[in-house]
Amino acid sequence: ETDAEKELLQCLEKDPFFLPALNKMALLYYRWGRYAASLDYCKQALRLDTYQGEANYLYGLNQMKLGKLTDAKDGFSIASYSVGEKSAAFFGLAQCFFMEGNAEKAEHYLRKSLENNTENIFSKELLLCLHRITGQKEQALREGEELLQENPLNHLVKFEKYLLTGEEADLSAFRNAITNELSFETYLELSEWYLSLQRESEAIRLLKYAPENPLVCYHLARLLHRQGDRNGAEASLDKAESLSPETVFPHRVGTLACLEWTKTVRTSWKNNYYRSLLYAALGNRAEATALLKQCDDSDFAPLYLFRSRMQDKEEDKLTDLLKAEQLNPNDWRTGMALLSFYQSRNRKKEALAYAEKYFAQDPENYRIGLRYAKLLSDNERYDKSLSVLSALEVLPNEGAYEGRVVYRNAHLKKSIDCLKKRQYARALKHVEASMVWPENLGVGKPYEENIDKHFEHYLQGVIHEKMHNRKQAERCFDRVVGQKSFLTQSNILLTALSLRKTGKKAEANKMMQEWKEKEPDSYIRQWSTELFEGRKGNREQTFRTSDSDAQAKPWEQAGRSDGNFSLVSALAACLE
Repeated sequence: ETDAEKELLQCLEKDPFFLPALNKMALLYYRWGRYAASLDYCKQALRLDTYQGEANYLYGLNQMKLGKLTDAKDGFSIASYSVGEKSAAFFGLAQCFFMEGNAEKAEHYLRKSLENNTENIFSKELLLCLHRITGQKEQALREGEELLQENPLNHLVKFEKYLLTGEEADLSAFRNAITNELSFETYLELSEWYLSLQRESEAIRLLKYAPENPLVCYHLARLLHRQGDRNGAEASLDKAESLSPETVFPHRVGTLACLEWTKTVRTSWKNNYYRSLLYAALGNRAEATALLKQCDDSDFAPLYLFRSRMQDKEEDKLTDLLKAEQLNPNDWRTGMALLSFYQSRNRKKEALAYAEKYFAQDPENYRIGLRYAKLLSDNERYDKSLSVLSALEVLPNEGAYEGRVVYRNAHLKKSIDCLKKRQYARALKHVEASMVWPENLGVGKPYEENIDKHFEHYLQGVIHEKMHNRKQAERCFDRVVGQKSFLTQSNILLTALSLRKTGKKAEANKMMQEWKEKEPDSYIRQWSTELFEGRKGNREQTFRTSDSDAQAKPWEQAGRSDGNFSLVSALAACLE
């Protein structure tokens, strides 16, 4: 059960007649290839509104996949009266008539589809294919040239042009234009298009030009078998089994039928592995897990990494991870999985040992490097953590904040450590360093108003208090109060504490009271209130209560969105 499915089912539990949720469930199951289940939701929606466009369109799609073209045409016909589905519905009708061999009606509905959406590329492509099949070569060539003018990278049109001319130059133009990293995926996608129209001969011809890949071979074997070429099918299956499963990630619904056919004529761990990947992608975790249990004879390390994620028992997870490491001891992904296993169970020393081992193997791998630096910081080896970070070159990418977060936390925790040792000058230097944004860590510095400095200013104020610099301390606490944005839960606490330190007790109490009224049952708020009021014993009791209730500690519970809680906790422990 995926998150989307879970949320939609909860929605329908509250209101079984909520039409948008019924349609979304139908769409979700359609994309997963569960056509019968999708059809049930379509029918529920149509009982509420017989002429609802989206429900009728999905009804038509499902019936077409199930081979019931007459029923599919019923759905598309009614959907065509809806503005939102009109062009797509006419295209669906054209597909049905195309598969029935009625070229005249197929063209009629393709024209109507284009009348309602002149940019409908799917209708244009099918019209080109239709004209080729019906012998209208000149018309098809003109349409092909027009489509290539609009989109010179349209691989389907290039292949259609080759089918029209049969010239080697057009075949070379088609093949040379496919330059993506996983080029076999393009061939599979195009073959799926032809198969959706029951054009197996074109699909076979296309796949014979595809680069070697297990999935290509499986698809080709099934098609050759259906065409009666048993020897060709056997040869293709042999080839599929001999190729490495590296970078093979089946995800298409059409591939499932192919792999299910393959298991009836050939059994192997590779086929079970590919099917498990596909079932997992299609939301069927139980079937994926069952198939993985039949792969104990595999010598492919990624299989065990994947299976470890699907295991329910902790010992089974670890067994698979260790097996993956045994098969490929130099793979950093295996090391990352092992250290993540130990880290998630708060076994910091084991996690650190794996991070150290794999980082030593590849010091330029910033992914392992960042995790190594974080674990060093978690194990209170702050100087070593900062040293590792200074040597990393993190590739800038969207959301690449991890390096900056680890850097900031290491400096601030080192500052707290210095504060505990009464090394106040060093503590201040580390706070100042924590506010730097090193270029090598993969993220640029935002505008000043977009940086949360509540904890930094509060910690500076505490250090100045210890140094008896009361005016400087007060200025720091004023900065905390003055930053009105980023009022996360930890920052509410820091603001209230700062208000009290600057003599504004009434405002501080009011802020905490408002928080209590807003979130009376929040463990995070309770913990913060107990810290604010100095009730150490009760605060420890909150930890025991939250643990027994399977709740994380406040800073762990808030950690995903509020990283300051671990720092607040560390500072509180230092000052007690």
